[in-house]
Amino acid sequence: IDIECVGSVDIDLAEEIWVATELTWLVQLPPQQRSGALTTIFSAKETTFKCLYGLTRLMFGFDAVRIDLDLASGTFRALVQHPLPPFPVGHLLQGRIGSDADHVVTIMTIPESSAMAERPHRDLVREQLEERHD
Repeated sequence: IDIECVGSVDIDLAEEIWVATELTWLVQLPPQQRSGALTTIFSAKETTFKCLYGLTRLMFGFDAVRIDLDLASGTFRALVQHPLPPFPVGHLLQGRIGSDADHVVTIMTIPESSAMAERPHRDLVREQLEERHD
């Protein structure tokens, strides 16, 4: 989950945070909608990072996932752009968007079927740690 104040994301940070397809989508919006959309994409990336980091324990940049917003349905999709084991490139995650005039909230859960794929990775790490202690 993530919450952001609408307008809190500076457009000058766009090149550091958003991938090309996100920026292309953004500039096609009417100017009065861009600030809210910027904030929503940022929040969705933060939510995605929080979900994935909990399973992968990998630090990764904003370019590791591409966010596609569907503002009409209040949903977003996060497409993995770089390998984040156990999540391969192309893995698709979904989240929800909520907002009022001042705030954007995004939330994501990872289905158990996706989380189960993480278990072999966790077991491998556990085995490696146990070997170091032997």
